[in-house]
Amino acid sequence: MDVTITNSVLVQPAHDTPSEAIWLSNVDLIFSKFYVRTTYIYGSIEEPDICVWQRLREALPKVLVYFYPLAGRLINDSSREFAIDCNSEGVLFVEAVTDSDIEDLRDFSSISQLSSLAPTMDYTQSITSLPLLLLQVTKFKCGGVALGVTISHMVADGMSSLHFVNTWCDMAHGLDMMVPPYVDRTLLQARNPPQPFFPHPLCLPFPKLLHKEGQEEGNFPISFKRFRLSKEQLNCLKEKAKDDSSKEAFTSFIALTAHIWKCVCISGNLLKQQETKLYIPMNGRERIRPVLPCGYFGNAIFHASPIDMSENIVSQPISYIATKIAEEVNKIDDHYIRSQIDYLELNPNLKIEVSRQGKLYPSMVINNWAHLPIYATNFGWGKPLFMGLTLNAPEGYCCIKPNSENDGSLIIEITLRSDRMDRFGKLLYEF
Repeated sequence: MDVTITNSVLVQPAHDTPSEAIWLSNVDLIFSKFYVRTTYIYGSIEEPDICVWQRLREALPKVLVYFYPLAGRLINDSSREFAIDCNSEGVLFVEAVTDSDIEDLRDFSSISQLSSLAPTMDYTQSITSLPLLLLQVTKFKCGGVALGVTISHMVADGMSSLHFVNTWCDMAHGLDMMVPPYVDRTLLQARNPPQPFFPHPLCLPFPKLLHKEGQEEGNFPISFKRFRLSKEQLNCLKEKAKDDSSKEAFTSFIALTAHIWKCVCISGNLLKQQETKLYIPMNGRERIRPVLPCGYFGNAIFHASPIDMSENIVSQPISYIATKIAEEVNKIDDHYIRSQIDYLELNPNLKIEVSRQGKLYPSMVINNWAHLPIYATNFGWGKPLFMGLTLNAPEGYCCIKPNSENDGSLIIEITLRSDRMDRFGKLLYEF
């Protein structure tokens, strides 16, 4: 898909904002040099191109008055790796057009097509010279609109990014700020002295893929696909995941994650002694004590990391896998969170290594977006037809999202090797 950029400008806050250096927590710094790209797609709207761009561009300086760290730049800090210099240098706002129609995107499963709708990063440049937020508004020939958001993960996690975008929407409608961002991150400081108590698998290398003697991995293409499970199918999975002895009920996310893990292990025909691990990002805002302030702007992500042998995941019932996942998820409380922050304080090099581990399989990252307001981004054109990540994810990356129809179904987006994907797609619906 050909996209033509018609204008590009740096946008500053509408008036003076605090000129300060914002301290970054250990939980921010593990995402060093990593930007997240997301794309929102809207159906045909009856509004001239210039009005579409103007509506968003005029609201942007207003919202940046509150989210002023996004208009700054990273600086090297003498005591830590980076801090945010709130210098109001600005965020990049790009206007673009394409001769393509939204129908050309089909089911939004082509990452190469979506990639042209969100700003890309030039990682050859010094990270301290790059904007922390880049935005692109693209008008389709059919009248549809795409909003691409590229944001530094050191500055914001998914919750914070959505907080910014949805507030931007409100201000484009002339509404006042509802939940101001809380930008002080010192609430997530390590203890003095640090007191890590738990092991933290997030900081350990992924298990290596074992091969049968004489077997090689082969050169198969990586495939990205999207699947849907209905509310009825999810209820069936939840019922199947109940422990026969305790009859413990699991959430849709736990039951579905257990099923996905099992299907991935079976589809890969892994050796029995193969270790496989899940990385499940968890929002720690309400798990820490005291809870973080409403509107906390930054990273508050902590990982549950269940691990087991492939033989067990393949042979045991879903109730066994769901119980193992739930146990790790339930560990993420105030004690665990404080321990992880302290562990990273004592192991500063891991902050960079954690975000640079490119190969996942036979392990997985499973992101839970099921309850995030990803379809609340309405600039006056209705809710988006699609919202999703725009990245070439490694094999083993998975994201669980709500369906745009709000019918109780869930969307599974997953990246696997093409031969494994074919079998996974069949196994997913066998339960």
